[in-house]
Amino acid sequence: MKGKDRMSFVEHYLRELKETLDKLPYSQIERIKDILLAAYRENKKVFIMGNGGSAATASHFACDLAKGTAGKDDSRKRFKVIALTDSVPIITAWANDTAYQNIFLEQLKNLLDAGDVVIAINGSGNSKNVIKAVEYANAQKALTIGLTGFGGGKLKGMVQECLIVPSHSLEQIEDVHLILEHILCSWLRAIFLSRVVFLDRDGVICKDRDDYVKSWDEFVWLPKAKEALKRLNDNYYMTIVVTNQAGVGRGITSQQAVEDIHKRMVREASQTGGKIEAVYYCPHKPEDKCDCRKPKAGLLLKAARDFAFNPKKSYLVGDKISDIEAGHHLGCTTIIIKNGENRGNSMGKNRADYTASDLSEAVDLILQLNSAQS
Repeated sequence: MKGKDRMSFVEHYLRELKETLDKLPYSQIERIKDILLAAYRENKKVFIMGNGGSAATASHFACDLAKGTAGKDDSRKRFKVIALTDSVPIITAWANDTAYQNIFLEQLKNLLDAGDVVIAINGSGNSKNVIKAVEYANAQKALTIGLTGFGGGKLKGMVQECLIVPSHSLEQIEDVHLILEHILCSWLRAIFLSRVVFLDRDGVICKDRDDYVKSWDEFVWLPKAKEALKRLNDNYYMTIVVTNQAGVGRGITSQQAVEDIHKRMVREASQTGGKIEAVYYCPHKPEDKCDCRKPKAGLLLKAARDFAFNPKKSYLVGDKISDIEAGHHLGCTTIIIKNGENRGNSMGKNRADYTASDLSEAVDLILQLNSAQS
C-alpha cells in the first residue's frame, strides 16, 4: 500500500469513527452512569463480561471502575466490581467440564445477588455465553446493561439498558465500547470530586408556606431559582436538596405527595439545564427527636456517605437558623437567604458565613469564592 493510500485509509477510518461517536445517545450514557452510581451508593456489585476484544474491554472497565474512581487519600468507599473474564482457571474449568457457553453463567451463580449490576459487552449481541448469563441475571432481579453494535442482536431485547453503537464495523464498535467505559469511569470520578452545594427547599428553591407545600399544585418556583440551578450545573457543582418536611409526620401531607413534588421539581429543573442530583428529606416532627431533622446533620451526612465527598469542602444555602446550624456541624461554608423570619444574618453564634437575597445571589457568591481560591 502506497503512502497516499495509507493516509486515505487512516483518514477514512477516523472519519467513520468520528461519525459514529457523533451519533451516540448521550442521554442513554447518562442513564448507565446513574445505574452505576446507584449501585455504588447501595453497595451493590458490578459484574462485567465479554469475549475476545470485548473481554479485554471488560477487564479494562473493571480496572478503571475499581481503581480509577478510588480517592487518592483512600477516604471513600470503593466500587465492588468483578470482571468475569479474568479468572483463567475458572473459565477453563467450566468450559472443559461443561460447555464454553456456561463460563459466565456459572460464575454468576456463585456471586450474584438481587440488585447487582451485570454489564454485557458483545459486538453482535448474540454470543451464547453472554445471553445465558444475562438470562440468569434477569431471573435473579439484577440490573442488566448491554454494550453492543450492529442491530443489538438478542441482547437488545433482554437488558434494561442496551446501548447500541451505530456501526457495522466490529473494530469500530470495540473502539467505541472502550471510549464509553472511559467516559463512564471519568464521569463517576468527576462526580466524586465535585464541589457540592446543599440547598434547603422551601424559601430557597420554592416559596414557603405556613401550612406546608402539600402538593405539586402548591409548589411555586422562586424567581431566578431555575436559572441559578442551571448555573451551578454549568459550573460543575453537584446540587443536593436537604429539607425538613414535618407536614408528613403531622399528617398534613403524605410521604407520597412529598416524593411526587421532588420528582417533578427535579424534572422541571433538568428541562431548563439544572441538575438536582438527589433530594433528602426528613418526614419527622420536631418532638420526634430524630437524627435527620435539621439543625442536626443527619441528612447531610447521609448524602456525604452516598456520594463520597468531603462535606467540609461543600456549601450550604438555607433560609433558616436550623439550616445554618446543620451546615456548621459538618464545617460547610454557609449562606443564608435573607427573609422576614431571619432578618438577614443576625443570629449570634449561629451566624452564617455569608448572606444573599436569593439563590441566584448565593450562586454568585459561590462562584466568586471558588474563583478566588483557584
